[in-house]
Amino acid sequence: MIETAIYRQRFSEDELTAQRGFWKPICDYLQDWIPVDGATLHLGAGYCHFINTIESARKIAVDLNEENLHRYADPTVECSDGGQQPLCDRGFVH
Repeated sequence: MIETAIYRQRFSEDELTAQRGFWKPICDYLQDWIPVDGATLHLGAGYCHFINTIESARKIAVDLNEENLHRYADPTVECSDGGQQPLCDRGFVH
């Protein structure tokens, strides 16, 4: 079981905003290798800074902390806590 309370208090909203800004140039650089019409899988998505910022037709975020995924992932991001069922059985991977 993940202790979710610690993650709610770990960073202030101002710190999270600053972190999001930090990810923009990183994603701009990495975008050359990530097709915008493809799929991107983010393992250990945490606060979803990378997966929310990168451009991709299909975005998938995996993290054990399901509460954070649903709180921080953009609505266009498919979320999974990993669970017992493999990603390929959930239609995430073909």
